Amino acid sequence: MNKSVIVDVRAKGEYVDRHASGTINMPVDKLKGQIRALRRRNLPVILCGGGDKDIGQAEEILRRHHIECLNAGSWEDVDLFRKMSR
Repeated sequence: MNKSVIVDVRAKGEYVDRHASGTINMPVDKLKGQIRALRRRNLPVILCGGGDKDIGQAEEILRRHHIECLNAGSWEDVDLFRKMSR
């Protein structure tokens, strides 16, 4: 089964307040420091957050490091999708 990791790129405080279940928090301003950890997972990365700007920056960073990623939009959309998929 092909799996992926869902990364919420919002600031830690926003993530702690509310987030989609099963996601991990890697704020976009800290993402470059997490490249090795993401590579070790060897999984496609699905990005979510609170705004297109952060997600767009995260996409750019990951693609520059040859990490497959997908923009899934807001964390709320991801949470709704996960709940509907159960």
